[in-house]
Amino acid sequence: MRTTLPDINNLAFSCYLHLIVFQCGFGSELSVIKFLVLSGGFGGTIDAEFTNAEMQVDYVKFYQKQKIVMPSKKNLLFVLLLIATSKCFSQTEKLFYHPVQTDKEGNIIPWYNEDLGKSYSHTIQLVWNFWDTMRRDVNGLPYYMNHQVWNPTVDDHRGMGGDQLAMAISSWRLLYDYTGNERVKENMRFIADYYLTHGLSPANAKWPNIPFPYNTLIYSGIFDGDMRAGKDVTQPDKAGSFGLELVHLYKIEDNDVYLNYAIQIANTLATQVKTGDANYSPLPFKVDVFTGKAALLRHHDFTGTAIDT
Repeated sequence: MRTTLPDINNLAFSCYLHLIVFQCGFGSELSVIKFLVLSGGFGGTIDAEFTNAEMQVDYVKFYQKQKIVMPSKKNLLFVLLLIATSKCFSQTEKLFYHPVQTDKEGNIIPWYNEDLGKSYSHTIQLVWNFWDTMRRDVNGLPYYMNHQVWNPTVDDHRGMGGDQLAMAISSWRLLYDYTGNERVKENMRFIADYYLTHGLSPANAKWPNIPFPYNTLIYSGIFDGDMRAGKDVTQPDKAGSFGLELVHLYKIEDNDVYLNYAIQIANTLATQVKTGDANYSPLPFKVDVFTGKAALLRHHDFTGTAIDT
């Protein structure tokens, strides 16, 4: 039922609007009115050009201009119920896994703690705990040493992601600097040591001492090729990023082994650099370490056409 406009200058109604704003997380009185009109609590329409500041100056002018019809006292209970329901919904609304938390201005804040530092620390610790406690695979290695996609119940059919281990070391280096957690440093060493002993091209290859980005036999524990181009193919840019992480690890551990491996990787990359142009880069994206031939890529339009640029 639509009724005539009550005395809008009534102090009680003004206080009522402020109470709704405070209790229900609305940004302003105007946002409350817009909500009530759109949801059917009030009759009429809202002119988007009419600002909250204008409404604050003259409530009467606001309602006259918007042609809003207020509920009578008999229907006020309906409005209160509408507000209470909206508050209930806002409290149970979730953003992915957690109830949405907002500050008094209605801005979304971290779900864990309104202190940004505490929430940051908590979240990165969750990431680390997930990695650190990840289940072991059928070959005894942690799942992340065999697969690029996590599945909690069955093993994903794909092997490693190209830069996966180098990026893990990079992340844990930053986390170690932040927390000083020795277990994080141990994991960096484990990844680097295993990769160096199970993933480099032989010293007699045309591209020697270069890490392979993929395990072509998923459970072999050996990295020996590329996911798409196959066995014996590496990706020089991934080798460079891993070499850089070895330098960082050398600085943390003061262990010459990591520095020496990094130098070997750098030497191989440096000797293979060629003059580039608009069609060919100084280093190939993928290359067979034994033949030195660049692996052909699939065309971006997914036609399957093989190209080398």
